[in-house]
Amino acid sequence: MGGFLSALIVFLIFLANASSKNKKKQQQQNQHNEPQPVTRKPNQTRKEVLLEKKRQLEKQMYEAKEREMAKARERERADEKRRREIARRDEERKKKMEEQARQGDILDRSSQAVSEDFSKDQLKEESGKHEQCSIGHYEESEDSMKTVMDLMVMGPNCTISYERDFVAEGEKLISTLGRK
Repeated sequence: MGGFLSALIVFLIFLANASSKNKKKQQQQNQHNEPQPVTRKPNQTRKEVLLEKKRQLEKQMYEAKEREMAKARERERADEKRRREIARRDEERKKKMEEQARQGDILDRSSQAVSEDFSKDQLKEESGKHEQCSIGHYEESEDSMKTVMDLMVMGPNCTISYERDFVAEGEKLISTLGRK
């Protein structure tokens, strides 16, 4: 029960503090918006009072116009910032879509190549048949990088006509160098 009462008291203090701050803000805003009363000096003529009122009104109109112009500039800056952000997001989205499309093509083709079922008998039958690897002139095009990436993922489409044992060749080289 005591905890509830203390929480209630803290809540009421918080509300009172918030309402007093709101009142202060409203008073400050009203002070800026309301024209300040012209105080008449003892030796001032009616004409001078009217001139001073006119100056105050002109000053208030000028200040109001300046505030409006400042708000307009601020809105323009915010709009420009928003436009730049939207353009940046669109560009990032476009790049991401292009990258996904490019990766999707390679991954689909490589998964199809890997999904083929190679049996040992089939490989033995095809081992006698060799394809010619042509290294002819390659035309440069926009797809050259795509082709290179495909080759990196899938490998070349030809078989080597002979098999090499690199480990044995390395051992042989080391043994010949050791004799000298």
